[in-house]
Amino acid sequence: MTEYNTIAAKISSILAANTSLNIADFQPAFTEISQILNQQIGHKLLTFTVIHPSEKHVIRLFSNLEGDYALEDTKPMVKDEWSQQVIENSIPFYISTAKEMQPILPDYQKLADMGLGSMMNIPITQNGKTIGTANLLDADGAYKNIDFTPLIKTCQLAAPIFTAYRKYNCT
Repeated sequence: MTEYNTIAAKISSILAANTSLNIADFQPAFTEISQILNQQIGHKLLTFTVIHPSEKHVIRLFSNLEGDYALEDTKPMVKDEWSQQVIENSIPFYISTAKEMQPILPDYQKLADMGLGSMMNIPITQNGKTIGTANLLDADGAYKNIDFTPLIKTCQLAAPIFTAYRKYNCT
């Protein structure tokens, strides 16, 4: 079994055993996905956010820096160029400097103070619709000339978790 199949099997097993979804059950799977992404491209901060079915806010399901970015915190959805590209058109987005973050992220200064300047957002889709994102951040200049194909494949491992969360936890 490949690493991808092993993670997918673990996720399927947890989903099959539960009639409700406790996000804590999936933290080991998210951590494994984080480790693969770290090998593929690297990151200092990784969060996974699911879009609430109302499309009014997103909910954080994973953070490798949980103290700074708590699980199940929400953030309002904003309609802008970023959301059109990533959410509506399911096209990954990236920038390479903290200065480029300023017009996009209200908390850019906190991120810059943490030494984060490069950022990428990878849409996670189900049936052709973006249902969440993987959000990777690293030092200025870390993300350039990115081959998104393997990153998208890795991030898509989280799609069943996102689908179940939206079904069972978003009322």
